[in-house]
Amino acid sequence: MGRWRIRGLPAVGADIALTWDDSCHAFDDDYTVYEGTLGSWYSHASVVCTTTGATTATITPDAGDSYYLVVPTNGAIEGSHGLDGLGDERPPGLLACRHQLVAACP
Repeated sequence: MGRWRIRGLPAVGADIALTWDDSCHAFDDDYTVYEGTLGSWYSHASVVCTTTGATTATITPDAGDSYYLVVPTNGAIEGSHGLDGLGDERPPGLLACRHQLVAACP
């Protein structure tokens, strides 16, 4: 599945607003958002299981430094969680919203 540039901006209070581009697959019509602790890679857990198709989400971050992954979904399965620094597929998150099936962008 696709890769996006995720942009985070301050929102109301301590919240942050994330925005991203559409998936490269036309059949992906929703997104999940995962949050993890910086320095504890692969600690990401779901914080939003559906954006109802929106390419934005407002998150109240956990205390400390966090990273976010946005994962496309077609409602039944999730796509790629992206590649790590070595170019390998990141594993699914803890408390995943759906099963994962990775497909290359057309």
